[in-house]
Amino acid sequence: MPGRVVGRSWVDAVRASGGDAFVRWHVPASAVREVRTGGTDHGAWWAVVVGPMSYWDTGALLVDGDPAAVAAVAGSLRAATGAPDLTVPAAAAALAGGAVGLGLEPGRTFGWAWRHTTRPLPAAPWEERVAWDPPVDDVARLLDEASPHAFVRPGSPWVRRWAGLRGDDGTLLACGAVTEHAPGVPHLAAIATHPAARGRGLGGALTAGMTRSLLGRHAAVSLALWASNDAARRTYARIGFADGHDYVGGPPAG
Repeated sequence: MPGRVVGRSWVDAVRASGGDAFVRWHVPASAVREVRTGGTDHGAWWAVVVGPMSYWDTGALLVDGDPAAVAAVAGSLRAATGAPDLTVPAAAAALAGGAVGLGLEPGRTFGWAWRHTTRPLPAAPWEERVAWDPPVDDVARLLDEASPHAFVRPGSPWVRRWAGLRGDDGTLLACGAVTEHAPGVPHLAAIATHPAARGRGLGGALTAGMTRSLLGRHAAVSLALWASNDAARRTYARIGFADGHDYVGGPPAG
């Protein structure tokens, strides 16, 4: 089997990853199943097998380190651990030649990005209109218009709280949910802006307001976005969510 098993706890995962922010602030301790490390001629890698966590219901193998090293071992490592999904840095996926090189099923891989901040974001116009706990019926109507395929919706068991931003006439124009993967670390999700109100900075204002409030009680706040969502990427970078990881994930071929 590639690499060596160095532990089976969250503490082992943090140590093996060199204190990686994603492991510390997104992977719950209860989800860690196995931790491995290894190396190739290209450098070192580490891997964490995680079980189901929040709305990831299948578990995954998270592999990171030197991109060339990850590209060289990811496919065989996934097979050795039997993880149903594989997640690697986008740079490693590119070096491996994409889904086929990683042993994943073409057409079912997906790119996404994880971002976090530990510092309050610069104040944004409209931020003073951000308020907690809008009626869930208003949130549901907005998501139907703005993001009908959102993973997180009112009634989702992992939602801790909703926030919203209203226009002059009281209409809910933007919404977002606070979820949680690692205990005590808020993860923002289902951030959406009504189609008629886009381009005015409302999504950024909502994100900034939620984050400012949450950092008063928590060490970090995180969020995720699809790799193809360039508008969201620019917004989050502009308001301070510039650090993080870009990943590619998916199920094995066959």
